Amino acid sequence: MLRRFPNNHDVRFELAELLAAEEDYDGALPHFQKIQNNPRYRIRASMFVGTCFQGKEVFDLAKDQYNIVIKESTLMDDTKME
Repeated sequence: MLRRFPNNHDVRFELAELLAAEEDYDGALPHFQKIQNNPRYRIRASMFVGTCFQGKEVFDLAKDQYNIVIKESTLMDDTKME
């Protein structure tokens, strides 16, 4: 599906979530990074990028991504608390 519609961020985000759930962080990371440019997915994608870096044990980059999420989250919601 993503090959047919490469600019469809909904499909890309769903694929990246599935890859992350399977702990394929190397496969999921480029998709989440590309989605970060979309304002609709920016915070959630940044959170997943941090999770991918954490899974790869690159903790300094994970910390940077989590700080972006904290900084850009204006409300105290579940994502910010996580």
